[in-house]
Amino acid sequence: MFWQIAHARAVQSQGVWALDDTLTCQGKSKEDHELLMDEVQTQAEVTETAANSLDTTQVALEVEYAFFAMMNSAIFQRLDSEVPDTDSLQKDVDQLGSIKQTGRATIDERTLKTVAAWAKVNTQLAALTPPQGPVVVRGVTQAAYAARWAEVQGKKMVHEEKWGAWRLENSKLTRVAKQLDKLNKAWWQAWHSEFPYGTPEGDALNGVDTEQGTNLPQVLEIAAVVQEVMNLRVTYVDGTGQYATVRRLLYKVEGVHSEYQEEPVNLTGNVIGPFTAGQIVRVRTDVGNSRDNSELSEETVVTVA
Repeated sequence: MFWQIAHARAVQSQGVWALDDTLTCQGKSKEDHELLMDEVQTQAEVTETAANSLDTTQVALEVEYAFFAMMNSAIFQRLDSEVPDTDSLQKDVDQLGSIKQTGRATIDERTLKTVAAWAKVNTQLAALTPPQGPVVVRGVTQAAYAARWAEVQGKKMVHEEKWGAWRLENSKLTRVAKQLDKLNKAWWQAWHSEFPYGTPEGDALNGVDTEQGTNLPQVLEIAAVVQEVMNLRVTYVDGTGQYATVRRLLYKVEGVHSEYQEEPVNLTGNVIGPFTAGQIVRVRTDVGNSRDNSELSEETVVTVA
């Protein structure tokens, strides 16, 4: 990661700077540089803690969504067997089967309609003469199913909170790592101007990585931004973004965000949202490596329908 590269170079620079700790660069001393290194390391640890907390909520949600996707299919089959083809409720049941569960948004939609259709079927069964008991699928009642789904909404809110906390800490880490990277490179130039090659101090620079052999990162181009219910799926052009070690998806909603929100790029595609109808969303990518920490793509603007 970028911060690790900048920090490793700073460690190398500190070893050389110790040969003459009176030299300053951009008003910064060796001690200032070391304090900035410590700040990067501390912020990296805070960011990792936030990432681990986010991962925990992500795994919990994945477990829940896998359960509901599986159960939605089983419940549909069971309700379809309970409701005669000529019954008016068959339309509600058929609608469940027409919703393809391709992601969280569609699982959300199908679960809500499954809970509603299941309740209607149970009500109709209770009204028969003699009344019949409610449908139970794989040991799960409709009430228990609805209650568990309600709990998922709370887990989603916690996940969003953890996501926001990670974004904040990661943004801080990126900012301070860029400061360290700039000071590393400025110091290298200052030191070389004072101690040319051929002197012991100048030759010591050979032990400091300068990334001259690193290729500049290439822009990660956006292939498409497609609306899925109230979310947006972002896909990328194959073969772009080469030499980048850090890849971020940036987006902001006009009138809502003053700055871009960011999340790590998933090269198979990112889903962002949900948004509301009429919102204008601006999307772009940002990539970098140890040689250049930012290469922005062209911005894609989408109006949510």
